[in-house]
Amino acid sequence: MTAGTKSLVLTLDDVVSGTPLAADFTVNADSSPNRVTDASVSSDGQSVTLTVTDYFENNDDVVVFYTANANAALVDVNGNSILSDIDITVNLTNDTVQPTVVSVSSTPVSTTYVSGGVVPIQIQFSEDVVVSGTPTLTLDTGATNSTQTAFYQSGSGENVLTFSYTVQPGDESADLEYVDRAALQFNDGIIEDPAGNILITTLPELGTQLSLGYSDLIVDTSGV
Repeated sequence: MTAGTKSLVLTLDDVVSGTPLAADFTVNADSSPNRVTDASVSSDGQSVTLTVTDYFENNDDVVVFYTANANAALVDVNGNSILSDIDITVNLTNDTVQPTVVSVSSTPVSTTYVSGGVVPIQIQFSEDVVVSGTPTLTLDTGATNSTQTAFYQSGSGENVLTFSYTVQPGDESADLEYVDRAALQFNDGIIEDPAGNILITTLPELGTQLSLGYSDLIVDTSGV
């Protein structure tokens, strides 16, 4: 089993059948319960897959407890109940690959925003990420207000996070872009993958197809 997932597979010595209930299994990660939401037997009867509520993190000590349900027990070809009332230590392989930023964009593209307008910004990552706190993205908004901040809004647990920036009087940009490749900041929070690897925050080169500027957004508050 690899960290950063919500499932584990128990490989069995015997071919089994049955329809075990999720409630028949208890999974602990570092002694904390991780609720089982689904249990299923493979088509060849040689393994049981458990789906749990929370991601397994690097270095978790994972133990599975099983108590047979009389109406849904796992049985071998001779009808004998197996595994009941035992605990199983699971070998966990750490995931050491840090997530990275793939692209920054906004939809709809080629849009003009005036004072008070809210600009949605999507940041795509190399894998699903989990957010705590309110990370920020610093934007280049012209000569009067040299920078403004887009704040994290949603997307934790997925590979795209949404930020938003509210246009202020004096903001101007003929092609809205972040200030530099270090513009994404954790801001006392964190962005990491489900295994606990912290995001490499480096953004795509400015002015490329993967940067915010490629969305052709205009900020124009001159009429305000």
